Amino acid sequence: MPKQSDSAPEFVKYIGPVIAALGELGGSGRPDEVRGAIAKALNISEAHQAQPLPSGVQSRFENQVHWARFYLAKGGYIDASRHGVWTLTEKARLLGKVSAAEAREIY
Repeated sequence: MPKQSDSAPEFVKYIGPVIAALGELGGSGRPDEVRGAIAKALNISEAHQAQPLPSGVQSRFENQVHWARFYLAKGGYIDASRHGVWTLTEKARLLGKVSAAEAREIY
């Protein structure tokens, strides 16, 4: 997995956008809704969204967003206890806009 200059994994750049997307969706959403909101907000082309992982199981974009969600859930920022729905917790709502440094801290 390519690293950013600060040595954080590539998916860390999606931590803030996942929180922002869920906020725009009213506090919760399905993974495809979250990915769509992120792609729109960050102007990610359909071609980039569709780039597959070497395994071909899912796209790199989908994988990166899911890793961001994983760390947000482990940190208590997202409740994913309802299958197929990601929900912001109060902890995430208090964050506001997440900086790159805060995203690295969450990771």
